[in-house]
Amino acid sequence: YLAMLQERLVLMRDLLSESGSLFVHVGYQVSHFVRAMLESLFGRRNVVAEIVWSYGTPSGGRAAGNRLIKAHEYLLYVTKSYGHHKY
Repeated sequence: YLAMLQERLVLMRDLLSESGSLFVHVGYQVSHFVRAMLESLFGRRNVVAEIVWSYGTPSGGRAAGNRLIKAHEYLLYVTKSYGHHKY
């Protein structure tokens, strides 16, 4: 997965304009690996934020059972050139 993702991120970086931004949606299982990959490919300064996306209160089938309930995911926000990027 990470090797496949790295190939695509390199291509996206090369195609992204100097004022461009990229949002990468990942699960908690790999967010730390992908963040390190983005820092390596784009530079630490260009990884702007880790956004936690919460999608509500667990209910119904999600609330049943003996496991922790998944209620959020991550968006990693990276720019090609911090300071020149557009929101």
